[in-house]
Amino acid sequence: MKMINLITLNNKPYRDSLEKMNFQIREFPVSVDLNSLKKGFTSHKKNYTVLQITNESLKTLNQFCEITDFLYNNTKLICISDDITPEIRIRLIKCGIADCLPSTEAGAIASYIRILDQRENHKAGKFLILDDNSSHSKILNSIIKRFGYKTEFIPDGDTLYSRCSENNIEMILVNLGTRGLDLNSIIRRSYGNSEIKRNPLVCYKCMDEGLFVHELISGLHKITKVILTPQELYSFLTDILFKKEVITASARLNKALKFDQYREYSGSSISTIYYSIQEKLSSRESLFKDETVTDMINLTRTLGRTLAKVEGLRWLSNDSDDETKKTTCGVGA
Repeated sequence: MKMINLITLNNKPYRDSLEKMNFQIREFPVSVDLNSLKKGFTSHKKNYTVLQITNESLKTLNQFCEITDFLYNNTKLICISDDITPEIRIRLIKCGIADCLPSTEAGAIASYIRILDQRENHKAGKFLILDDNSSHSKILNSIIKRFGYKTEFIPDGDTLYSRCSENNIEMILVNLGTRGLDLNSIIRRSYGNSEIKRNPLVCYKCMDEGLFVHELISGLHKITKVILTPQELYSFLTDILFKKEVITASARLNKALKFDQYREYSGSSISTIYYSIQEKLSSRESLFKDETVTDMINLTRTLGRTLAKVEGLRWLSNDSDDETKKTTCGVGA
């Protein structure tokens, strides 16, 4: 039986609902401190912890990052909030928490846990990441692995160049704020090493640390066009990975539906469709073949699963419709 640790403003209604859904429940008060939590906690990476967050609860939840670090390392952590305010977003990102459901309903929580509990179909590609910040690594792991890709964290620029020629790399991510990073060395070596340009290289940096002139004029534009903030990186990755998966599945569904062949059905009235096909009513191919129906069922399930598994990540995406919005720092064309 799946164990769920509850740390909410009112555990009772969640306990009552989730126990009926065949979950085992352990309860903690929302004001719990780290020492009390450790004493009553059963560590298991297959268990889940549901932590409710409001602006008010953040004031009473002592040692927030220490508690969430402990929960992240010992269970699968899901935060819930009816209102993910800017203050909550800042705290979640600072503490490396990616999953925050925009719903506090027990049914939504149970559905999300069941989706996350299903094994992901692993893809061949991986993301090579140069970053020593634990908060970044937790969020990057949560986003990238959610879509079936691997993450490999590397310690320095030398390793970056020794690994950049591998065939299964989808993207290279480099945190310019990594301690000891020799940016000038990386850039100098890029001039004589074409392998670094085989894969997209995305640089990012927390702007609280400052962006130095040498980072802009050092020749960085030879290997990347922009420097993102971590928040922009999370939004970009969530967006590109979701679009890749959902549009690929949609294209396969269109193919199963023979959409190009039957395009007129999507926008025409029944009478218009009839007049366009009346000469060949009996020769139109059916979509009721067993293989076609099975494909459509499987693909709609895939689409539903994709939509469901990103529900707790959507808050990371920049939902601005302004296509003219620039990234924080461009470094040249």
